[in-house]
Amino acid sequence: MKNLLVIYYSQTGRLKEIISNFVKSWNGFFNIDFVEIKCDAIPFPMSYRQFFDVFPESVLKLPAKIDYTIQDKEYDCIVFGFQPWFLHTSIPINSFMQTDDFKKLVKKTVILVSDSRNTWRNSLNEVITEVEKNGGNLKGSFIFRDTAKNRRGFFSLYNWLSGKKKRIEKASSTGGISQEIIDSASIYGAKALEALNGENRVYCVIPHVDEEITSIKYEQYAIDKYLKWAKFIRKNNFKHRKFKLLLFKIWLLFMFFVMSPHISNKTKE
Repeated sequence: MKNLLVIYYSQTGRLKEIISNFVKSWNGFFNIDFVEIKCDAIPFPMSYRQFFDVFPESVLKLPAKIDYTIQDKEYDCIVFGFQPWFLHTSIPINSFMQTDDFKKLVKKTVILVSDSRNTWRNSLNEVITEVEKNGGNLKGSFIFRDTAKNRRGFFSLYNWLSGKKKRIEKASSTGGISQEIIDSASIYGAKALEALNGENRVYCVIPHVDEEITSIKYEQYAIDKYLKWAKFIRKNNFKHRKFKLLLFKIWLLFMFFVMSPHISNKTKE
C-alpha cells in the first residue's frame, strides 16, 4: 500500500479537523501519517497585541523555530495544510518551506488544503510557487473559507484566535468557517483522491461564486501596503517596534472600517 504524509500547521485546531475529514476516504488506499508542525513562539489563544505582533514576520517571510517529527520513509503523496496570515502564508508554514525537509518531501504528488477568511490568493500562490520550484507535482488546491461578509469575518477571525469558538457557535449571525463546511471536507477529499489518477489539477473554493470574495485588485492593493508597513516596522532592526505596530493598528482599523468600501469599489472598476 502507498504512503501518504499529511503535514500541516493548525493554530486553532480548525484546519486539523478539516484535514482529518478531508482524508477519511483515503484510508483504504494509503498508509497515512499525520505530522503537525509546532511553533512555541506563536501562542494560542492569542491576545489582541499578539495577533498584530506576528504581522511583520508574516509579510517578510522571516522564519521562526518550529518542531515536527517525520518518519524516515518514502511517501507517494503529500497533503499539505496551511493558512494565510495578513494575506501571506503563516510564519510556521513559511518557516517549514525554508527547510531541507520540505524541499525533499514535495518532490512528490502534492495536494494543498487551506482554511482562510476571504483573502487566500497570495498565500496560495506563495505555496504553489515553493512546491513547483522544488519539483512537486501539484494535483489540487482546496480552500475552505469563512463565508461571512468582510467586516463581520474580521471579528470572527479574532474570536477564533482568542479561543472563543463556543461564543461563535452560539451566535446566529457571526462568521467563522461553519461546521457544515468543515464536515463537508470529506466530500472534497474524495474528489482529490479521484484527481490523483487523472492528468488535470483540481482547484476548489468553498463556497464558490455565491458568496462575497475580495477582488484581486483589492487584495493586491493591501499586499503592497502591508509590505511597506512591514519594512517600516523592521527598519533599524525593529527599533521602536511597539510604537510602529501601534501606528499600523490605527492605520489598519481606519482603512478597514472607513476607507475599505471606497477602495473596494475603486478596485472593482
